[in-house]
Amino acid sequence: MSSIRWLLAALRKFILGNALVRASTRGLLWLLAALWRAMKRKPPSGSTFTDESRVVYAQTPEYEGGNTLYPTVPPGNESRVGYISASSMPASLQPYLNYDPGWSRSSQDVITHPIYQESYPLQSLSSQHLPATSPVQPSPRSSARTQNHPLGPEGSLSSANSSAEDLYLSATESPNPTSFCLPPLTIDALPNEPPSGWTTCQHPEGAQYFFHEEKRVFTDANLFDAASLALITHSLRIVNDFFRAHNVDLSPGVDLVLDECTYSDGSKGCQYYFVNHVGRCVFWMDNGESEMFPVTAELKGMKSASHIRHELEAQYWLHCEYYPRAFNLTHEIIDELRDIVLHAFGDVVTSNKTTVPWKIGDLNNMITLIDGFTKGIDRNTTNKFSGCNCLVGRLMHVFVRSRVYNFHGEPGARLNVDQSVHATVKKQTMFIRTLNPLLFYAPHAQLLGVRSVNIDGLIRHSWWAPFVEGLISQWQESIINAAVVLNANVAFLSIQSVDQGGNIACTRSPAQIASYVSTLTSIASIIIGLLLTSRHRNRDRDSAADAATFVFSRTHPKFGLEILAVLYSLPYAMLIWS
Repeated sequence: MSSIRWLLAALRKFILGNALVRASTRGLLWLLAALWRAMKRKPPSGSTFTDESRVVYAQTPEYEGGNTLYPTVPPGNESRVGYISASSMPASLQPYLNYDPGWSRSSQDVITHPIYQESYPLQSLSSQHLPATSPVQPSPRSSARTQNHPLGPEGSLSSANSSAEDLYLSATESPNPTSFCLPPLTIDALPNEPPSGWTTCQHPEGAQYFFHEEKRVFTDANLFDAASLALITHSLRIVNDFFRAHNVDLSPGVDLVLDECTYSDGSKGCQYYFVNHVGRCVFWMDNGESEMFPVTAELKGMKSASHIRHELEAQYWLHCEYYPRAFNLTHEIIDELRDIVLHAFGDVVTSNKTTVPWKIGDLNNMITLIDGFTKGIDRNTTNKFSGCNCLVGRLMHVFVRSRVYNFHGEPGARLNVDQSVHATVKKQTMFIRTLNPLLFYAPHAQLLGVRSVNIDGLIRHSWWAPFVEGLISQWQESIINAAVVLNANVAFLSIQSVDQGGNIACTRSPAQIASYVSTLTSIASIIIGLLLTSRHRNRDRDSAADAATFVFSRTHPKFGLEILAVLYSLPYAMLIWS
């Protein structure tokens, strides 16, 4: 303790008494403060994303079921980069074997249009009037469902679905206690008759929806409530009146989905979309401009009809996942899914830069599932058991959506995980070019590493996890080496013959000055390394959403990832200075 106190007193006397050391210390503290402020600074709301600050799409970490890809919404930009309906994280792309029961499915998550009697101009419903669309993405059954997101040119909705924890809290805090009385000899299921023509269905996850088999209409609205039933019935009448007025005759295999919603002004309304099972797409009676679909801001260069077609098919399969009663599972669909999974399996085995986000063990589990689907097709002739239908829709949706992000079938499609489809050249700013020589070009190396896991704004956990592990290992080595150098400096300064100038700071020997500077930089390397290691501990095991949010929150609107690269390089650079 006495030696430590002596060292601190000597450092204080030396720093205060030497102008050069004071200036160096102030410069180091200023650099650390500037980096910290830049890291904490968030991009201005409403700003457009740069190549490095666009939406990221990440791979989930290891879990018991498998790995997959999905896009995440940058924090603070939910209103700008919202997904379909009130969604912010797509539940259908969660691990297919370890599916989070707290996440919900709702027709509101598919791109919808509001229904108004006066909103339909005279137009045909030919393919020329179908809008370009964005990917369908389910939403979490968490508090994020209450956020308003743009649904189309008419307005937005707010969903009231809650997570399981929210439901438990609301039940325990409810002022009305549970009270009921069962009639004597109740030996059968309690009656709960739906409205005439409607069938009550239960999703395999437990959600309730209603299906009108004669009119091929689905809805998540609670039709046991008279007001909801009246709204859905009125909206269905509006749609039928439109078809009769414009002489439109849809094929019998087309589904209509109606959903009750609440707009931002508090008014009630209904939204809809149609599903064509033959063409595997969704469509609407209204025009849809590109501004309606947030994917146009997230995915640059999406223009061709074939690319948009993948988006339409992704929405179709998401509808099949939400409403398993909507389609019949056939051997042709199972064979198509099996071919996709087997090709992905072979690609993972034969290529170390595959764009397939799943691991070999996950693909093996998928093949096992598909074999079970095949055995259950013939037994499920009435389509009563919908678990297989739901999982097939979910898996097909996952693979079709990955085609969208990899520009499948387009010129310059992404064939390797480290390949950019935009071929953009990212130039370094004056900020990092100035710091590179001072920090021994460590920021340049770190910037290359950060950019290698952020190709076109896409983050994959298969590359992110080893990158974080390498960073932590490098910082730990810097801490150990800096501690060794610090110990050597303490031992060196404890030698009486080193201090040739007595107590006058201006007459310190060069060796003593160098030792003090080395001590300061060693301490800086240790402190920064410990802070970075503690902040990044277990980051390699983060969920995809957490990893994506972590990177985006540290992406500067002007400097991009350069601030992060400089911060990551400081422990090593300070060690070299020491």
